[in-house]
Amino acid sequence: MSIVEAPDVGRQLAGAGHARPPAAQKVKEIAVEFEAAFFSEMLSHAGLNSALAARSGFGGESMVSFLVAEISRQIAAEQSLGIADLVGRSLGRQA
Repeated sequence: MSIVEAPDVGRQLAGAGHARPPAAQKVKEIAVEFEAAFFSEMLSHAGLNSALAARSGFGGESMVSFLVAEISRQIAAEQSLGIADLVGRSLGRQA
């Protein structure tokens, strides 16, 4: 029997080596992303976007939001305000 005749084998091969994270890990990732979005908004309103774009030119201005988003992810991963924990618990109850 070839792979063409056995479509399940093709699906198994496509998913080989890509183990899905457990539900709890996925909830944690979503919660940390939510906290990072909060930090991003907070930093933007505090003027970080404007400060970084002040002398960066057109190319820099268009990339500032990506930089602020990455800074926010780093802050959320290293210095949590507890928002991720609250969101994680809330999502964990609903899952």
